[in-house]
Amino acid sequence: MNFHEYCFIKARPVWEKGTEKVINRSIALSAQFAYTGEKVVLALAAHCSFTVLLDGEIITHGPARAGHGYYRADELVLSDLM
Repeated sequence: MNFHEYCFIKARPVWEKGTEKVINRSIALSAQFAYTGEKVVLALAAHCSFTVLLDGEIITHGPARAGHGYYRADELVLSDLM
């Protein structure tokens, strides 16, 4: 993972519908994509903890720690792991 200054070009918050203010929730999100040989980068900024799995194998967890009120982006090059 690279830890550096990061600017999201396109990002959106992800919430389980109707639970934006509920605490102590666990949810699973998934994405499928066809690997074409190009570089695939997953960038995450989270207020909560997360675990990233690729083909069912845990590859990292986070988030990167920062001072109160600040968030860092975790950048993971998935194509290096395929």
